[in-house]
Amino acid sequence: DAGHTVPHDAAERLVQPGVGDLARGDAGGACRAGDLGKAEVVDQLGAGDGRDGGVLGTGRQRAGALRDRPRCPLPPRTSSAVGRIAPSGPRLGGDAGSARHVPQPHGLSGGLAMANPVKVSVVVPVYNTAPYLEQCLDSIVGQSLADIEIICVDDGSTDESPAILESYAAKDLRLKVIHQQNQFAGTARNNGMAAARGEYIMFCDSDDFMAENALELMYEKSKKDEADICVCAGKRYYEQLGLTVDAPGYLEVKRVPEKLPFNRSDNAEHLFSFTTIMMFNKMFRLDFLRERHLQYATTRNGEDVEICALALWYADRITVVKTPLVVYRIDRPDSLVGTLSQAALDPLYAWMRVWRAIGSKLGDAKRSFDCKFLGVARHTLRNVTNSNAFDQCFDYLKSEAIDVMDLRVRKDGYYYTPWYNEFVSHLRDESCEGFKVY
Repeated sequence: DAGHTVPHDAAERLVQPGVGDLARGDAGGACRAGDLGKAEVVDQLGAGDGRDGGVLGTGRQRAGALRDRPRCPLPPRTSSAVGRIAPSGPRLGGDAGSARHVPQPHGLSGGLAMANPVKVSVVVPVYNTAPYLEQCLDSIVGQSLADIEIICVDDGSTDESPAILESYAAKDLRLKVIHQQNQFAGTARNNGMAAARGEYIMFCDSDDFMAENALELMYEKSKKDEADICVCAGKRYYEQLGLTVDAPGYLEVKRVPEKLPFNRSDNAEHLFSFTTIMMFNKMFRLDFLRERHLQYATTRNGEDVEICALALWYADRITVVKTPLVVYRIDRPDSLVGTLSQAALDPLYAWMRVWRAIGSKLGDAKRSFDCKFLGVARHTLRNVTNSNAFDQCFDYLKSEAIDVMDLRVRKDGYYYTPWYNEFVSHLRDESCEGFKVY
């Protein structure tokens, strides 16, 4: 959504035959061709990412051996990695049968028990992510902030995920498991949020992972600024390449006001574009979400659009942590984003619901909304994988969305991305077949 260009050398390093579009965005947010503009191979110590270099997951006591894990935010070592340095520093876990330190919630001694009140609830929706689940859970149970609860919602998994969850729950009383029939991630997150008892809440996808001090840094910043929302920077891990890169679109520092905290009045021009409209890099005051009756949609795709966009709109106090603390895994062919064509209209419908809720009140935030939505439209049209899904999205945009939202050719400089004027013009004037050629 920022319109950065991808340097040729970065593109040549990353684009491999058959890998697909590495400039993809997220189903609920804008596509950034420039997410690779600052691509870098992350070394084994995570140099330059602002962390203290501690070992991920120092807070987990496990029976038996744990598989080697690199420091967060590095992905697991893989023989299929392209262009990355294999990690060689300290690992999570030790030799078979080794015991490791367990962080105790404040005021408690002995085995793990739940402190009151819980500072942060972490909700993890889980659906058939067994290959990645242990890395995700290790990064959460090993947080330097011990006064947390971890609510894992199994969305009807048919692989080994339920067994993995129960094994972790048996060893850590802070972790609880909720089982439900498959109803998609939005329902799973809503059920997890309903069970949450924390002062703040964070949502972590079961194939993502975070730095060991992520919750501590975000919680402390939230408390200091009395924030409704805290947004952190992050990185991307390309599953097919085994490569971790910077992801400036997760937190566009140049679009954040110098004075923190801020709200829509302080940052109307960039309210919907200073961060991605996804939840994985955000911590929320739980009562704020409940007071505003904000929940996830129950759709297959784009379930986080409404809750995230409306939370940014309604929040009185938003703060940020500029350190990359989370890693978002992409290019999994079986992920919901990877199967966008099965429900390609979901994100577009979600943004229409946001528009109908606040469109008449946007004022100076209209520009930010327009740029974000056009990024979503571009991402959707670029990433659907069959013609029927493309045609449906094009027809909806042309016949309804662009008129209802008043998306039109604007004077130079209105859109963050200069070619959005051209995009809107072709969308308005071309037939579907002509637009495909464009």
